Amino acid sequence: MDIEDVLKIINDDIKMLKSLMYQVKANGSEFTDPSLIQVSQLLDVKLNQRNDLMSFCANELD
Repeated sequence: MDIEDVLKIINDDIKMLKSLMYQVKANGSEFTDPSLIQVSQLLDVKLNQRNDLMSFCANELD
């Protein structure tokens, strides 16, 4: 699996988690809801993975 494939998977995960977060919020959950907090934490992990991968790619091009 190459870097572009991994980046696409991570981006797809981010889109799915954002959608899930909006669905949980639309169901009347508050920002303190444990489900919303878990989704938010997973989203943070995926965003960090994407940033790390993009930084790695930028360093490889230098």
